[in-house]
Amino acid sequence: MNKLLNFLMGLILAMIVSCIFGSLLMSFWFKVSFLEILKTFTIDSIWGKALSIGSIPNILLFYLFLNRYNYMAARGVILSFVIIALFVFW
Repeated sequence: MNKLLNFLMGLILAMIVSCIFGSLLMSFWFKVSFLEILKTFTIDSIWGKALSIGSIPNILLFYLFLNRYNYMAARGVILSFVIIALFVFW
């Protein structure tokens, strides 16, 4: 059960980091507030672009989990990359 929790922790943490970092980058580029970017996501459906840009810090998260020998959480980060890729290509 501990392995499953570590896996889910890595997956959920990577998805949250992707959403937050992607939203912050999009708000920086478009020079609008963070909340307006979240409203724009539902209207213009640019979630895929924001998530793909936001997945860049997940590489650092993956490296952090590997250095701490938390391999199941690192696998969760890899699964988040796969989920984001499927979401972008959908």
